[in-house]
Amino acid sequence: MKAALRTTLKKSADAVIRTIGGLLPKQLVAGREPMAPAVLPFQLPLPRNAAQLPPAYLAQFDNERSLPERYFFHLRNVQVSWHGVVFQNLQMFRPSVLPASVEAEFKGSFLLRQWWKRRARPLPANEVVGLAYGPWAVGNYYHWIVDTLPRLLLLQRQYPGCRLLMPAGLPVYAAKTAAMFGFERQLLVQPGEIVTVPQLVMPDYAAHPGYQDPALMREVRETVWRAVGARPRPPGQPGRRVYVSRARQRIRRLLNEAAIEPLLRQYGFETVYFETLSFEEQVQLLLETDVLVGIHGAGLTNTLFMRPNTTVVEFMSDSSCNPCYYHLASGLGLNYNCLPSRSAEQGAAAHNNSDLTVDASQLAQLFTTLFPTS
Repeated sequence: MKAALRTTLKKSADAVIRTIGGLLPKQLVAGREPMAPAVLPFQLPLPRNAAQLPPAYLAQFDNERSLPERYFFHLRNVQVSWHGVVFQNLQMFRPSVLPASVEAEFKGSFLLRQWWKRRARPLPANEVVGLAYGPWAVGNYYHWIVDTLPRLLLLQRQYPGCRLLMPAGLPVYAAKTAAMFGFERQLLVQPGEIVTVPQLVMPDYAAHPGYQDPALMREVRETVWRAVGARPRPPGQPGRRVYVSRARQRIRRLLNEAAIEPLLRQYGFETVYFETLSFEEQVQLLLETDVLVGIHGAGLTNTLFMRPNTTVVEFMSDSSCNPCYYHLASGLGLNYNCLPSRSAEQGAAAHNNSDLTVDASQLAQLFTTLFPTS
């Protein structure tokens, strides 16, 4: 009852704030310029083990994509929160918040609280400042690497070396990768802080979260390889087979990991915990990897750093399909495979963070196909 009352009160307050915001003067967008052209519809290959997948599950891998034209937005006298949300006089700049499912979190009372603090730290009027991250990229490895780095790539082309807004408190990979793309002049926004920016340039998202622009992701991969000095394995040295474990994480663990360890050893896999490696070590490892196996999670973001024609096997919930790594791997020219795995939660309780159990016999069948001579 109390929760329902709070929800009702918030909706009412949000409606009032939207009305007031509509009456206040505002001029968020001073202009826009083309950033990346539209991409005509293209098709990604279906998972390589499509014949092994239930038809209803396979149908969730939407493999036809297109991309609209994307822009640089020039914004004047706006406020920017730690989350990367841009607003002015109680009006949010919609392109700064994706996807639409989280937009409601940054409207209404959120804007009112931020507006009270809008003059917390003004920036010089004659300096162009860049913004290339959004709410989901704050503290999320996948969304930082896959959503933010393409935007940094495009921002660097047009506004090289401009000062870049960055959320303070992120893991070290965020500052490192921003510097790799030419942005060493970083202005840190503290949690709860608002900065007032006289001249802000914000690149559009390269693609809707969960999807990617394959051509841009290949450029991102090449940029990171060069920046970390990644080295291809010596000629004649076999590629590595890597199983990335989430056993040390709180969520989305493989419950029967011990049961499949003999099978992994049989096919020459080494078990790796990415959290024990530096960002540079992870990039180098994936460049040397021929086959990567892992459960749906941040570790599979590193498929970005694999070479074309290498192989990925993802364990994903049989009740909550999220094909973001399918889009990433397939767009990069990798051989993507998926094994639907039983969620520890069932029905309405099942979600992307549930622990999973993979069917060992299905994994053995897939390995027999992938490694016919082993």
